[in-house]
Amino acid sequence: MRRVRHRVVPSAPTPRSAPVVDLRARGETVNPLLLPAPCSLLLAPAPAPAPCSRHPGSPLHSAPMADAAENVLFSREYEAELDDWLQRRFGYLCITFAVIEFLFAAWSVFLLTVRVQNPMADTAADWVGLTLSIAGLAVVSAVLVRRMRRVESRPALLRATTWLILALGGLALAEALVIHWLGGRDQISVLGRLFLWHLTACIILPWHPRESLRPMVPLLILWAIEVFAFSHGAQFWARAGTAPFAPIVLLPGLAICAVRMSMHGRRFQTQMLGRHFRSLRREMSQARELHEALFPKPHSDGHVRFEYSYVPAADVGGDFIHLSVGPTGVIAATLIDVTGHGIAAALTVNRLFGELERIRAERPRIEPSELLCLLNRYVSLTLARHGVFATAVCFEVDPYVGELRFANGGHPPLIVRRAGGAVETLEVDGMILGAVGDDGFECKPMVVKLSPGDVVLAYTDGVFEAFNRRGEQFGMPRFLEALTRHPAPNSWPSFLGALVERHHGGRSQDDLLIAALIFEQARAASGRTHAPTSVATTVATTVPALGRS
Repeated sequence: MRRVRHRVVPSAPTPRSAPVVDLRARGETVNPLLLPAPCSLLLAPAPAPAPCSRHPGSPLHSAPMADAAENVLFSREYEAELDDWLQRRFGYLCITFAVIEFLFAAWSVFLLTVRVQNPMADTAADWVGLTLSIAGLAVVSAVLVRRMRRVESRPALLRATTWLILALGGLALAEALVIHWLGGRDQISVLGRLFLWHLTACIILPWHPRESLRPMVPLLILWAIEVFAFSHGAQFWARAGTAPFAPIVLLPGLAICAVRMSMHGRRFQTQMLGRHFRSLRREMSQARELHEALFPKPHSDGHVRFEYSYVPAADVGGDFIHLSVGPTGVIAATLIDVTGHGIAAALTVNRLFGELERIRAERPRIEPSELLCLLNRYVSLTLARHGVFATAVCFEVDPYVGELRFANGGHPPLIVRRAGGAVETLEVDGMILGAVGDDGFECKPMVVKLSPGDVVLAYTDGVFEAFNRRGEQFGMPRFLEALTRHPAPNSWPSFLGALVERHHGGRSQDDLLIAALIFEQARAASGRTHAPTSVATTVATTVPALGRS
């Protein structure tokens, strides 16, 4: 075993931390495996291989895939919304068309009753208009009854609308042809009727401009053929000059469609975001409850007390503490900090929690260094391929012999706050979990003697990397200075967590986790049911504390 290097912090106030220097900006290279996390994770250059060679589960592929999935989901819900909207409006369209045809028929009846002295041609034209209006009313009624009997999809309803307008427009063209053949005069022009059908449909139906043009294009073509076929002389040239401008009658309906669909799209997107946000908040609240259920409860047996303070940057996070009470009465804790934040990090924590539970169940007296080796194997085999790594520190207090046994995997060093007030930082080099496989991973067991009243503190990088509104970092010097407080607070994690939160003012960008094992008093060796697990090296000597007595 290597000797632990202690850094003793006296009770006097310590100087402020020096400014942080970005080594990469200066062109200097840094080996991330030799740095404690999270510095190793922040300074390590991000690899940039070709996307085709990246594993499909990597973040480079997951982001575009997530965006594509969100776009597909939005499109499906938007189409479903338009489908329901069209289902409701199609019946209104049929009723409106039926009313218009009824009014046409009523107008023809009115003309027949008041034009007693009209020539035969005008009377015949009125009879033709009445007959074809009744035919149009029958067509609309048949479509409406058919629609009421079964629910149709949006494409089917659009086809029904297209054929309905084509049928009504065809009847209007037929009426104009018959009246022209009889030598009468059409009371309502065909172009006016086409304008009326299109405008009415665009006002009632939620369809796109291009969808509204499907029935109108063939009708305008047929109208143009009819106009040129029955025009002669000066009338032909007059109509030839005005016919190209006939599509202008469709502009009001097209404008209504464009404005309505644009407004509906924005409104639907806002409603969808609000609905999904509320749903996401409910799911995140449930996820937070499940995530926090993984954390242990405070523990105290009169000899060793365990407590912690945890404040995630979001609803869930990637910091985690696991507690295990061994069969010999040894209290062991494992603190893990997963790369990233939020849901992805919380899912990784969930997997690591399961692996920790399995290891502790199968090997209840496992050494801290062996535990980290098994966790490194798990991370390197299952998570590293996705660019997910973790730092961890496993430490345990043996109340029978007053020992702290620990191992560090790239995590910020443990801190021992002695009963007299001195603070010792246990500096140990370690590799982050998942950076290398079993062959290259090194994790040495360490041992430190404890006395009653000593406190062992573990924490994550969010504690000393917290920034306030002025951009000032909380820093390790301030953190270590706070540990020299005398008298000691009732709960060190709560006290330190409150200091950090007061510093960043609710603007923390990282999870905050502080855990403590307090060695209160030694346990009688006679009560031990198993012999203590031996460590394969000598116990490290400590530097005398300089704290208050």
